[in-house]
Amino acid sequence: MIPLKPLLVCLALFGLGLVATAALQSSTKDVSVPEKLGPLTIERAGASSLEVPRDETLVYAVTVDLGLFAPTAGTVSMSARVEPWQPSLLFGGMIGGAAGGAVDAAVAPNGASAEAASAETGVYTIHAKGKYSWYSLDATIETRILPQEWPRISYLYTHKGSEQRRRETLLGLRSEVSRASYRGDTKKNAPRGQRVWRERVYREVPGETVDMLSAVYLSRRMIESGGKEMTFPLIDKLRLWKMRLERGEEARVTVAAGSFDCVRLELSPTPWPGENDDLDGQAAENFEGLFGLAGSIVLYVEKLTGVPVKIQGDLPMGPFTFEISVDLKSHAGTPSAFAAVAR
Repeated sequence: MIPLKPLLVCLALFGLGLVATAALQSSTKDVSVPEKLGPLTIERAGASSLEVPRDETLVYAVTVDLGLFAPTAGTVSMSARVEPWQPSLLFGGMIGGAAGGAVDAAVAPNGASAEAASAETGVYTIHAKGKYSWYSLDATIETRILPQEWPRISYLYTHKGSEQRRRETLLGLRSEVSRASYRGDTKKNAPRGQRVWRERVYREVPGETVDMLSAVYLSRRMIESGGKEMTFPLIDKLRLWKMRLERGEEARVTVAAGSFDCVRLELSPTPWPGENDDLDGQAAENFEGLFGLAGSIVLYVEKLTGVPVKIQGDLPMGPFTFEISVDLKSHAGTPSAFAAVAR
């Protein structure tokens, strides 16, 4: 039997990403048909911009190739939304929305937009759920991109299944320096049956550094713009990686959601120059952040919109290596250009 735990937990760490879509713009004075809004575009100094879809949901089935058959290991649901910026929720209460997670007093507004009343927050969410034997997974990752300098990006991972844990990464300008902070929780010195946050740790990072979910949106921007390759720094906990995206050949891909004309996209992580192998006890050459897969990961994304249709890679489990396939089952709120073709 193949344990579900390492597969689904790692799947939840990266996700598959979301595309630009539209929502209706209401007006109290205009009774005509509302104008459709495009995605929220977030400019980044010296780097490619990010786009946040306003309302989209993608659902995937995860299977493991065991040779004679490929059992379904679970499902992953991805969504994105744009909502009004509410600083009171961030600094007087919670950061992370539905996923939860209190922000401590050390995190205070810095460089917030003067037009806060009209500012918007982009939110990416991935939810992985499954059960195998005694082990259950109910994990959520939420990335919030905020209209301010610190934190500019909030990344929160919450697990509520057989294991209980939280991890949080913040990115942005702090005291005019580009920094990241990281903290996880622990049951040490916590009340019985509870977990408490460890102390937050900081480090300097390149200004264009992104988290894992935001990285997927950058890859989709590359496809939409017709780019051939892209390289950028990616952070996992406090370790930096150099993520390289390379566009490949086109192919017709058939999944439960239909047949799509796709582009092959390869994601290749390598250690960021100068990273210390002992930073977190993980050897720099052993990247385990994306799906828990060894080496490069291959995505087949719809050639016009960049919507991920299929993801493939090899997952080491002890002395064996298994091929994972993550296939699109259904979609809602995708742009009109994303459409299945006749089989």
